[in-house]
Amino acid sequence: MAVKAGQVVGILTNRDFLKKIALGPELNMDSLYSRTVASCMSSPVEYIGPDEPIIEAARIIYQRGIRRLPVLKNGQLVGIITETDLTRALTSCNPINSVGQIMQTDVAVVPPDATIARAAAIMAERRISSVVVVKGDEPIGVVTERDILIKVTTKQLDPTEVTVEQVMTSPLVSIDPSYSVFCAARIMEQMHIHRVLVMEGPRLVGIISQRDVLRATQRLFQAQHETALELFDNSKSPIFILDAAANTIYLNPAFCSLFQLDQPDQLLDRPFLPEQFWQRPEERWQFLEKLKQGDMHIEMLNLKTAKSNPLYVSVACSLIRDIHGQVTGYQGALHDITAKVLAEQASALAYERLEKANQQLKQIQSQIVQTERLASIGQLAAGVAHEMNTPVGFVASNFEALQKYVNCLRQLVMQYEELIKLLNPAKYPELAERLAQIDSLKAKMKIGFILEDIQSLFDESKEGLERVTAIIKNLRDLSRTDQADKWDSYNINAGVEATLVVARNELKYDTEVVKELGDVPEIPAHANQINQVLLNIIV
Repeated sequence: MAVKAGQVVGILTNRDFLKKIALGPELNMDSLYSRTVASCMSSPVEYIGPDEPIIEAARIIYQRGIRRLPVLKNGQLVGIITETDLTRALTSCNPINSVGQIMQTDVAVVPPDATIARAAAIMAERRISSVVVVKGDEPIGVVTERDILIKVTTKQLDPTEVTVEQVMTSPLVSIDPSYSVFCAARIMEQMHIHRVLVMEGPRLVGIISQRDVLRATQRLFQAQHETALELFDNSKSPIFILDAAANTIYLNPAFCSLFQLDQPDQLLDRPFLPEQFWQRPEERWQFLEKLKQGDMHIEMLNLKTAKSNPLYVSVACSLIRDIHGQVTGYQGALHDITAKVLAEQASALAYERLEKANQQLKQIQSQIVQTERLASIGQLAAGVAHEMNTPVGFVASNFEALQKYVNCLRQLVMQYEELIKLLNPAKYPELAERLAQIDSLKAKMKIGFILEDIQSLFDESKEGLERVTAIIKNLRDLSRTDQADKWDSYNINAGVEATLVVARNELKYDTEVVKELGDVPEIPAHANQINQVLLNIIV
């Protein structure tokens, strides 16, 4: 490899020397020693990156007709891959075909007395790397580019004077055409040779080289790759393939359809599923971390399509490894579970709404029960009011009679007071002691205060009886249990007044009642039902 200022500028191979030898007499050994590498090397150099697939390296080597391919990273040489490396890798992955199917049957042969110059010319003309030396019909050796370089050029021998018999490799290594390509490649690798003869008994039927193995394997892998891609393209399952850095290198049509993509180019050669395809972008890094850790089954990803429609998928992945077991990428398939997830969400939402409706129904039921209790209490209160009406009535009647009697006694006592004032104890000494006893008793009993206060007591008691009577009347009128199903003339103002009296105890501690009753006519109605409504509203 020719390197200048850290950059690879050319490569010098056996074939480059072979071309010079094939020029003939005008090229002598002195000229070879005087010429620089730059004048003989192949340039520019074919190269490949370290992250490229080996099948791509095989394609380049086969199509360009070269044996080794530099591996460059950021312009710097980091390695070199040869036909031997590729043959070992590819045949170990897939032992394909028999030797007879891929060998070269048009073998270049020369007699033992042919010159090296003649052999080099044949190899250069036919772009091959070796010729077989035959004596009669029997192969006795093989001359390769390497043989010419080591045994002729480096020893400064004249290729026109040296015969192939002098530099050929012998004895020959041969195999039967029924051998597998894998076996042929293994023999070449173990014996450090690039080709073997294919013999049927004593007869030469062909020759197989590492390049032939590489070409056949590369074709097979290419066919397998194309078959796999065709299967992926026709699959209804969304499929993706990523490289080792989780960059997208393949998406099938089903994947593009699922994500409503116009073209796969929108995602190819970019990190897998950018953040705009995630409902919660932070989950993207969690997914990639699971992928790198080898978690090959993920229950659900919350995604969205290119048109922002919700998308829920489960993922099944597998690792792609090279022949050394190193992870070189990932491939996986998605399963669309959007319909299932949306159905579950709708079911959960419906359940939540049903739960709320059930709570509201319970509240309404509680209110109805409370209303029924209030109605029952109202009816009970009306019954109690009806029962209390009679005793309160006669108590009121007796109270009026008692008031009249007490007034009569009060007047009598006052007359006695006037009479006592007219009596003169001096004229009637026998009455003096008796009058003193009466005065003492009056003072002790506070007759004066009683006579002054007794009227106010009667007035207050009368007011209390009137209020009790009004409450009983309003309780009875509020329910009207005796006319529950009867239409009657009803005054709503009277209904409001009666309701406020009954509800007074509920209102007096925290409510100020302001009445603004209008002048409205009476209407035909079920009075007890309207009164019950008013009571429910006010309470």
